[in-house]
Amino acid sequence: MVDTGDRGDEVWNKAQSDLSHCLDLEFLNVDELYRAAIGNPQLLQDNSAALAQCLRSKNLVAPSYTSSCYREEEQSALDLYAQEITVSNNIASAWEASRKAYTFDIDAPDVQLCFITSGIDIRAQDSTKEDENIWKVFD
Repeated sequence: MVDTGDRGDEVWNKAQSDLSHCLDLEFLNVDELYRAAIGNPQLLQDNSAALAQCLRSKNLVAPSYTSSCYREEEQSALDLYAQEITVSNNIASAWEASRKAYTFDIDAPDVQLCFITSGIDIRAQDSTKEDENIWKVFD
């Protein structure tokens, strides 16, 4: 996210363009190389398979844990979220309920590393977190 203050659309568009250019030329290449070298040395194409492999390699899940297990847990988490939001209409409690579907602690640093290196952004599902990465261009 980019915050250019009250400087108008032209400045905002320029900041967005610069950010996009930087991401395309620098960040995305580094990100892909990092994920391949650290989190997915087998170069698995399926993000869920890469996640399951990473979790197994760090002994965070049972040796029998597969990408299918993750997909089932993910669907269960989505279902729990929907059920809780219907009952309570409270995003925070719905997010908390959905977390119970996973057989691992999604807040554990090693788990987060597995998500990052496999290209899955589980934190994008947590709408209770404020965006701490706002780029204030002119501050």
